Amino acid sequence: GREFTVLLRAIPVFSDNREHCGVLMVLRNASAEADLQERLASLEVIATSDPLTKVANRAELTRRLPTFVESHLQEGLPGSLIICDIDFFKKINDTYGHQAGDEALVTFAALLRENSRHEDLVARYGGEEFVVICSGCDHSAAVNRAEQMRESIQRTPVPSLNGRCMTSSFGVTAIQPGDAADTLLARADRALIMAKENGRNQVVQLGSGQDGA
Repeated sequence: GREFTVLLRAIPVFSDNREHCGVLMVLRNASAEADLQERLASLEVIATSDPLTKVANRAELTRRLPTFVESHLQEGLPGSLIICDIDFFKKINDTYGHQAGDEALVTFAALLRENSRHEDLVARYGGEEFVVICSGCDHSAAVNRAEQMRESIQRTPVPSLNGRCMTSSFGVTAIQPGDAADTLLARADRALIMAKENGRNQVVQLGSGQDGA
């Protein structure tokens, strides 16, 4: 009654006059290899994911962002970066406790993923700050996506906050000629700082991207 993984190889068999007359099938128990692959996949998830929110961690963001910028510049494709965080997160921890703060982070990350595409990367940058890499996404589309995220967050009750909703601030920028990972991230971060200085719960954009739009 046990289940196990098998490796199957099928080899066609021909007669002397080249007529197909059957198939030779070789089966081998491959459970050990399959188990090893599952373990490696599990280790990869652990190494690249934030344990609390289950989105990508900072190490994975640091690994993928330079390639993202370089490839989009080489191919002349639009690409954008969104950086965001929860407004007054310290107050949430002080008022409701750190467990409630953790649950708020999990909800925040889930809403970012829900409003992202499969090809986008959502990563926890640190604390309550998250980054979204938007592949093939121009400046205008990234701003619209950030607005969708912001609106979704501000209308979603969080049980651990006694059903209250959070607000969040966003900085958006697009890849420009001559950009590198650090310049793109720094520009998005400046936009986020401006959003906070302007009153929070808003999206601020900096830079127009490769197409100049």
